[in-house]
Amino acid sequence: MKCLYLTLGMILAICALSLNSLGSAEASLSAEPGPIAYATIEDALKDLHSKSGVTFRDERGWIVAEDLEASTVWLLTPPGHPAYPSIVRRMIVNGPNGAYMNTHVRCLANQETCDKFFANREGDV
Repeated sequence: MKCLYLTLGMILAICALSLNSLGSAEASLSAEPGPIAYATIEDALKDLHSKSGVTFRDERGWIVAEDLEASTVWLLTPPGHPAYPSIVRRMIVNGPNGAYMNTHVRCLANQETCDKFFANREGDV
């Protein structure tokens, strides 16, 4: 899992640098993202598949959806994973002090499992 986050973090960092160069710092400021709006993995997949430009791939069983327009990567736990059915959103946010990675988790497993797999992540656990 750490390998997965490192790879996605590197991809999103490159995107952040590209986005920063597109306009002034003031124009590129984004509001702090709220909690994950999807109630289920099925809701997430339905919505993400409806968006043009979102690409999907399998990363060791996890569904990874990249929405470059929104500077966001979605990670959906696979069936059989102890934290299934959980959703992770990693998003680049351009703040007043520069870009940073925002991570939200909607863990729909039991609390003990959520704490075990997502204890050091932000929001929604």
